Amino acid sequence: MSAINTNSSPLAHRPKTAGPARQTAPQLPVDGFQPAEQTSRSPWGFAGTAMVLLAGGAALTGCTQAPPVQPIQATTPMPLENPQLMLLPEGVVRVDLDRSTTTTTSTDSDGNTTSSESDDPYSTVGVYMGGGIFRDTNDNLVFVPQLALGQEVGLTQFQQARLGDSEGRWFGSPTLTRQADGSVTTSRLSPDSFRSTPGSVQTISGRRASDEVVRTNGGLEIREWGRARYEIKQNGNGIQVFKYGRQTHTLTRQDNTIHVQKYDRRPDVITQDGGTITVTESYSSRPKTITQTENGFHVEQRGYRPYTVNYSDSEVRSDHNWQKPIILR
Repeated sequence: MSAINTNSSPLAHRPKTAGPARQTAPQLPVDGFQPAEQTSRSPWGFAGTAMVLLAGGAALTGCTQAPPVQPIQATTPMPLENPQLMLLPEGVVRVDLDRSTTTTTSTDSDGNTTSSESDDPYSTVGVYMGGGIFRDTNDNLVFVPQLALGQEVGLTQFQQARLGDSEGRWFGSPTLTRQADGSVTTSRLSPDSFRSTPGSVQTISGRRASDEVVRTNGGLEIREWGRARYEIKQNGNGIQVFKYGRQTHTLTRQDNTIHVQKYDRRPDVITQDGGTITVTESYSSRPKTITQTENGFHVEQRGYRPYTVNYSDSEVRSDHNWQKPIILR
């Protein structure tokens, strides 16, 4: 892939691959650039009790164990691509591959120390590597079902994008601006800028490159200070993810079903039926559904407030609480 395109259209135009029909996501105009009492002590009484207990245990087991997930064979390609800088709007459903965390330590008046760990928030800005894999500037490595299934929900060909409404000089929202050489400079956003070549995207802090996503013969590497932290490898029609040389995830796709499996655990299952994508994560009994709308998509999950993300000629906006729009110009 060439350096970041300066075409005014804000949506990516990636090559189509063999597989199910591509679901077309809403497009931004080109110029706008998810106990009974025991009464008998006879042997028969004890035997009866035992049978009841066994039957009860079996019933409980049946109620608490989730049905098995049948493995699928990777028959539909999930191609990796040259890395490209992407703006992924807040509200786009992400499945964690490696979530960045922060540990906070506090000491009370008696000198007792406690620590707590919390997930770092997702960032709108990051690098897309194909196959639905995205890494943001807060060091979160995630799988994006919509991207993996061909819905172009990420912005890559913007000229200038402001991450929020505010335009104040001192408290304005971070802004990304593409330069004539293809580099992208930022204001009030760390890292300071990004540099793109046909096979890599570097994040630049001051004058030193601290992070780089590089295309390799086997796939891609995410390097920090020159050392490969993650390797994203093509394995036939599937993808393998490694962290410091140890395989952590296998991604496989068969027609409109994708399995994201961590080690040998129960996989996350993503399915697509027409304009609706269902994301069932292994730890949750509450799947998310993502349904395409005329101008974007709608996300629902039992127990949570539904929300909609809409694209227009000058912005991408979600009605989810506290989510900042992307203002394009």
